[in-house]
Amino acid sequence: MIKYYIDSPSQELIEKDKDFTISGWALSLSKIKFINIYINDVFHKEINEFHDRLDVVNAFPLYNDCLSCGFSFELYIKFLDWGENNIKLEFIDFDNNIEITYKKIVRTKSNLEYHNYYIASIEKQYRMLEKYLLNNIPVEIYVDCTETNGLLNTLNSLKNQSYLNITYKLFTKSNNISEIKKIIESEYSFDKLFIEELLIIREIGYVTFLKASEILEYNSIKRFIKELEHKEEVSLCYSDSDYYLSNGIHLAPNFKPDYSYNYLLSKNYIGGVYLINKNNYNLGLIDLTYNDWRYKLLLDIISNSEDKNILHISDVLWSESYTEGELCANSPEIVDIIEEHLLNTGLNFDKIVNDNEFNDIKWSYSNKIKVSIIIPTTGNISLVKPLIDSIFEKTIYNNFEIIFLDNGRGKHPDGIKFLKDKGLKVIEVNEVFNWSRLNNIGVQNSDGELLLFLNDDMEVIDELWLEELVRQAVRPTIGAVGGLLLYPDKRIQHAGVFLVDHGGGARHWLHFANQEKEIYQNLHKTVREVSANTGACLMIRREVYSEVGGFDENLPIVGNDIDICLKILQKGYKNIWTPKCSLIHHESISRKKITFTDDEKEMWNRWGDLYMKGDSFYNSNLSLNNSKCELADYQQIELKKEMIDESLNGINLIGYIKAQMGVGEGARGVARALYTGNVPFCIINYEKGNPSSMGDNTWNKLIVDEPKFDINILHINADLTPTVVNDLPENYFKNKYTIGFWAWELPDFPDDWKSSFSYVNEIWVPSVFVKEAVEKKTSLPVYVMPHPIEKVNTPYLNRKYFKLPEDRFLFLMMYDIHSIQERKNPKGSIKAFKKAFNFNDNSVGLVIKVNNSNEDELNQLKQEIGEYNNIYLLDKNMSRHEVDSLIKSCDSFVSLHRSEGFGLVLAEAMALGKPVISTNWSGNIDFMNINNSICIEYELKKLEKDYGPYKSYQHWAEPSIEHASQMMIKLVKEGDLYQNISEKCQKYVIDNLSPLVISKIMIDRINEIKELIN
Repeated sequence: MIKYYIDSPSQELIEKDKDFTISGWALSLSKIKFINIYINDVFHKEINEFHDRLDVVNAFPLYNDCLSCGFSFELYIKFLDWGENNIKLEFIDFDNNIEITYKKIVRTKSNLEYHNYYIASIEKQYRMLEKYLLNNIPVEIYVDCTETNGLLNTLNSLKNQSYLNITYKLFTKSNNISEIKKIIESEYSFDKLFIEELLIIREIGYVTFLKASEILEYNSIKRFIKELEHKEEVSLCYSDSDYYLSNGIHLAPNFKPDYSYNYLLSKNYIGGVYLINKNNYNLGLIDLTYNDWRYKLLLDIISNSEDKNILHISDVLWSESYTEGELCANSPEIVDIIEEHLLNTGLNFDKIVNDNEFNDIKWSYSNKIKVSIIIPTTGNISLVKPLIDSIFEKTIYNNFEIIFLDNGRGKHPDGIKFLKDKGLKVIEVNEVFNWSRLNNIGVQNSDGELLLFLNDDMEVIDELWLEELVRQAVRPTIGAVGGLLLYPDKRIQHAGVFLVDHGGGARHWLHFANQEKEIYQNLHKTVREVSANTGACLMIRREVYSEVGGFDENLPIVGNDIDICLKILQKGYKNIWTPKCSLIHHESISRKKITFTDDEKEMWNRWGDLYMKGDSFYNSNLSLNNSKCELADYQQIELKKEMIDESLNGINLIGYIKAQMGVGEGARGVARALYTGNVPFCIINYEKGNPSSMGDNTWNKLIVDEPKFDINILHINADLTPTVVNDLPENYFKNKYTIGFWAWELPDFPDDWKSSFSYVNEIWVPSVFVKEAVEKKTSLPVYVMPHPIEKVNTPYLNRKYFKLPEDRFLFLMMYDIHSIQERKNPKGSIKAFKKAFNFNDNSVGLVIKVNNSNEDELNQLKQEIGEYNNIYLLDKNMSRHEVDSLIKSCDSFVSLHRSEGFGLVLAEAMALGKPVISTNWSGNIDFMNINNSICIEYELKKLEKDYGPYKSYQHWAEPSIEHASQMMIKLVKEGDLYQNISEKCQKYVIDNLSPLVISKIMIDRINEIKELIN
């Protein structure tokens, strides 16, 4: 008998929007052999590793030989469908007893899941392009102002472009020039902008076209130009795109394939923004007749370009304004544009069907073309009868022959008899199973111009299935054609094949996707190019089959279909997948994957370079570990060669690298400085004892299980250093030079922490203030290493996102409940604001951001706020980008702290160009002064009592509420003062606290240490 219990999640129905852990225990007298995990009846993984659960064995003494009964595994949210999912746990013991339990998980959408991914990619681009200075190639940008909604958004994105050699021009197809001038006259001078009613393009260089409300990312044009450098042959370059909301959130990304002509005819997946090389294409007078004139122009350009001269950049470089219901809409004139294009290019078609999202082109064909349907079989009557009955009952196209290859060796005589009684050709092949050879024999015994390779476990459900395959396959440019294969429950079994860099090297598009739920870009509904199709339903023209030598019989079981498709691609043909041919594939949905090692090894020998390069039609921003086009795990950093070269002297960085709080941000700052300085390093992520959320994955690529180098930077404060060192394995520190990176906030370093000195060889601190406190208590060397500060020019969320008023000057204060409140002194900022402004003053506001809040703390704050409706309390935990956006959306940062070891968030606010009002004492005065900040007067006072580690004998600053209130008023009223401080504070941080500057300080000391230990 099996006993089990699920500890987490404990509820029957759970909503999740991020990865989560399922844990519990399972007992059996014969011990649990393994646990099978199924997601929506699809086998997901096998759990066969268990950990000790003494509490469980004590509770069940009869099972005393089952100590290792605990299990735990992480379930990645991307493997779940949107909405409700059934998770099945199947417990199996060594006597083959089985118990089953279920959990229901509802996958919910997070507004910021993609947005955070987008911001990370923008930051990565920024670092890639910050030293790229080429500006000699002229770029023209034309903005269509026929519709003026969102025009300022467009122009603002152009004004902020990092690329300098750009000319902007406005034009309109409507009589609205006066309206356009009224919109832009307050923001833009006309010496850089021109309004035209005719679009005549004559000059050299590059040109792109936007419509009002479309925006370019800060580095868009620079990114385009860098990609096009030394590629003069490229005619057109396009990028990925997304949508944006009025509150600044980006959503609904369109991660596009490399150039895909058939997909472009089905849907304008490229969109309206693309860069044209005017040197290669004479634009002349552009036809603006159609509303979708950019799509017409796009088709005109590709008609006169080779496929290889159309370039795709797999980064989101532009965005459209989001309108509910319009993400997939096609305009009625699209059909006219496509018809005109096809007639001009001489391509034969019967008609075009438009369903408001996709265009279904019915290519011309002749029913005189014979199809040979070739089916290997063992003769199982339960499979071949439904197949044959459905083919004859539901197939309109009737010019076909069916050839069965009987490889059953007498196993199913009734099925073979059934086929022969139907008058079908059955060829006995009494050999060891070799799928490639069976199909090749079938071809030798057929005479059709078109060859359809079909499994015997298929069932036809669409009467036009064969006609659609014929329409596609007769086209001279097309190689292999595949269709939509469904499991009996109508989930998708095959929607094309894409290549991956692991396993067997290939995956089925949209495998197991539920058609009744949201599917990425509705790719299951559109004809498109693919790298390959499954051999379960594969049509190839006989001439193409012969050209590539048929199926390779050295691949008897798997990979043979992928192999022939890739050979076809090499010959210059296009492989097509179409949803207009759909069949049921009676393959078991719950079966475990079987690996055929020899065939897969051979495929890797042949095509490994292609697997590793990446699939042209599968965007690199999509996960290779999932078939449903989920977001890839974004890595903000690229691993440089020197980062992973263990032969070099480097650094082991140990700390809370994932913690979403100040100490985590400090550790990530050290990582950024080391990375910027090309110092080899690895990361040991430590989480025990830290109550913060561990959700920052920026540096995941460098996290390791074992230290690699001889120098440690232990980014753990002094009070926890003994605990952490003793908790980690001895080899992490033995014969290594360990640097303790410590912060402290008062003038006297605690005697209680002096034992920590014995665990380190030297100490780094973020400020002179901390250095003076620490070096009084030790003979160890103490060095100042300021926290590096870097804020990238990303699209920040705005006030609307935070539900803050747009029409007033906003001060911001922030603090974390895990910090000692008496030191942070949040009430001081509230008192200063209340002293400066009236409770009903609608020209100003104070925003209070609280991290890790609790009800008692919030109630105290609300009591302090009182009747002031212009004080806004934000208490939800935020991501790093949300915090930066909040700072950016406010006007000034206020910190009337009594002491700071450094003041990381103050420096971050300065980096974002926000004047900081702050107590003029402790660690923050290393980077704040009367020229770049507003420094508040203070009086040193002895602590009234012990506050955690801060003992009553010490002293700290009591900031002047009177002075702070006066400076708040002054900053609001004096625009020149505000502008002056804003510019100077930002410049100071860039010049003195950037990762590049701090990395030089670190490297100098690291080199001295290397000489010392050598």
